[in-house]
Amino acid sequence: MRKVALGAAAALLGISAGCGSAGLAGDYRWEAKVPERVAAGADFTFTVRTFRREAEGPVEETGVPFEYAVAWPGGSTAPLRHQGYSGEEERVRARVLPGTARLLVYAPDEKGLSARVAQAEFLVE
Repeated sequence: MRKVALGAAAALLGISAGCGSAGLAGDYRWEAKVPERVAAGADFTFTVRTFRREAEGPVEETGVPFEYAVAWPGGSTAPLRHQGYSGEEERVRARVLPGTARLLVYAPDEKGLSARVAQAEFLVE
């Protein structure tokens, strides 16, 4: 029994050690960095950066969890959401229809609801 309890505790510590510090949407200034243009059907990367609001000067904090979706030209009005962490590069494959796409970034607000915290547009060619 003791081995099971120790194993469970170790697993919980491992899980929490791998996660960034969860924060509310209003705790940070959010910034999404996307390429200006991407080729249709090609892979590209983007990064979401978070800066503590209460800090003096721009103090970046990495590992903050967020959700993101990409609104593709001609795509769904409710695009699928994916998990990401601030400061980490995310890789996405562009859809094939040309036009303006929008990266939408979400984080929980003080009520626990999903709030849009950043967005960035880019051109699919």
